[in-house]
Amino acid sequence: MIVYHIRPDGDCIGSCIAMTEFLKKTFPEKKIVLFLEEPDECFMGIDGIEDIDSSFEGTEPDLYILIDTPPDRMSAGEKYYK
Repeated sequence: MIVYHIRPDGDCIGSCIAMTEFLKKTFPEKKIVLFLEEPDECFMGIDGIEDIDSSFEGTEPDLYILIDTPPDRMSAGEKYYK
């Protein structure tokens, strides 16, 4: 599970998508899920944006990756972090 900060911006979205793609290519046998709040409409042209899951439901991660933010600024994925 990959999670970033609240109110994701372009840098956030790009970093998370890059990490997701890297992990999918490195570990093709693993299920890699990118959880972010629903991105703003202006980011819909970013390659890989369709892989974002904004539900934050239906998974119990074996590994949780929090990128570039302290836990107090996490999005809805915080419940899995704890």
